Amino acid sequence: MKTLTRTIIHTGDIHPTDGVQHAEAIANYLAQPSSPTPNQIYASPFLRTTHTASIIGKTLSLPIRIEEGLYEWLKPSLLVERSTGIRTYPQSVAELKERFTDIEQDYVSVNPLLQESESKVLVEGAPSFPEEMDALLLRCNTTIQRLLRQTKNYENVAIVSHAPCIQAMAFALEEDISDPKDSKLGPWPSAGLTKFSREIRDEEGSTCCGKWELDYFGKTEHLPGEYRKGMNLWSLPCFL
Repeated sequence: MKTLTRTIIHTGDIHPTDGVQHAEAIANYLAQPSSPTPNQIYASPFLRTTHTASIIGKTLSLPIRIEEGLYEWLKPSLLVERSTGIRTYPQSVAELKERFTDIEQDYVSVNPLLQESESKVLVEGAPSFPEEMDALLLRCNTTIQRLLRQTKNYENVAIVSHAPCIQAMAFALEEDISDPKDSKLGPWPSAGLTKFSREIRDEEGSTCCGKWELDYFGKTEHLPGEYRKGMNLWSLPCFL
């Protein structure tokens, strides 16, 4: 009988100095009276995003919801250790809960990771490994629309994810643009902030939502030192 084994190498944490400072800067910016304070915080299951979200959540006194639909772009070259060829994995939600006590225990992902035994055709829009560009755009569109429905479309939501996912979700909110090359979105800097907003109206007892408007993309004015200018710019190829 042949036994199959899997070597699990977890992806890394935020930088103990710069990463923590950036997370604190984001938290302090969102806590300002002039900033719309989030009602919910969602984070990718990766350690660096969960740690960032936890710092923000502690400042805002909010729990963290771990959402599998916010995974890093599941392309082999980004999730395989180049020197060894071994695939890396994020921590499981159970492992993250052991370290971060502010994770919402009962939250269930609106777009859970597709298991290897499941058909991509039957679960279109779910995160899966590997993932090409079109699948990423569809998956992030699926995730952001489900998160908005879950929050009843009127709560302020903070999402801590990765540059590919942030670009793709922001693109999904550019409702009148079908081609990424026509998008207003540019390369995304480290610890940048992107904000969309829309008008919410009550008409005859029902809630009516206006069109999403891009307020800013990749904002870095809240960051310390040279990062204030925007560092480590990155973009999906389809936006260039």
